[in-house]
Amino acid sequence: MEDILLSQKQYYALLNRLNEINSDVTSIKVKSNNDLIYLDNYDLIRLLQVSNRTIQRWRRNGSLPFSKIGKKFYYRIDYILSRCKVAPDPTVGKAEPPPAETDLEDLDQEITCKRCPLFLMLDL
Repeated sequence: MEDILLSQKQYYALLNRLNEINSDVTSIKVKSNNDLIYLDNYDLIRLLQVSNRTIQRWRRNGSLPFSKIGKKFYYRIDYILSRCKVAPDPTVGKAEPPPAETDLEDLDQEITCKRCPLFLMLDL
């Protein structure tokens, strides 16, 4: 490997140029954050922890808008995130009376989480 000797003037010129490139890259990053970002099936399955069949069902009944390019399906991340937002529960923090003691046999009721992102996405 060769050593390259630079004068002080050349060194500062090189340093200024590198700073310009750095600021250009930073501005490109900021601009690209406003672009649309898409997820494919695999990413959406991992993100929502659902099966491929569930995503097919959402596409079929219109709950999940998509774009198809070739054989792949793509979903807009901004739509997915907007559907997964959970509103704050106004009952949180309020004093509730302690639950009455019941037998375990009396607990045959369906439990649904209305604040869960999947319930919000499916409008259940």
